[in-house]
Amino acid sequence: MTALIEKLRAIPLLDNIETDRLTEIAAICSERQLVPGETLTAEGTADYNLYVVSNGSVEVAINSRPGSSEPPLCKEFMVGEGQYELIGEVNWLKRQYRTATVKCIDAVDIIQIEGVALWELLAANPEVGMRILYNIALILADRLKDADLTLRQFSFG
Repeated sequence: MTALIEKLRAIPLLDNIETDRLTEIAAICSERQLVPGETLTAEGTADYNLYVVSNGSVEVAINSRPGSSEPPLCKEFMVGEGQYELIGEVNWLKRQYRTATVKCIDAVDIIQIEGVALWELLAANPEVGMRILYNIALILADRLKDADLTLRQFSFG
């Protein structure tokens, strides 16, 4: 469990969380390796877990469900050793169905955080809850900034 706690310590979502609380969070986590082509999350499904990709490449697709009237939009990203990419934070915050399908391009290492159990832990530890929600806000702000830059490139060539 010590190795998992050290990984959790390096994840931006859990930045500045005390070791005792990381130990509690580790108890609601599981590590898995997914194979190429495996689906991590499927658009439209009820799955309230958070996933942290710690190594590997995935494709994120929206409008990917059969019968969708919109063409699918896809983005690939690769996570190298020592990097971490959070998946499912909007779904977890809003407690809504998955808004994207995430498939593995190659072997992918993930840490799964049980979403309902995390909410319960945060309710029992409001200070930890504030820190994690603040960290999610920072992650989302960075993503919004990146999306804005992408839109500017398309708008202004």
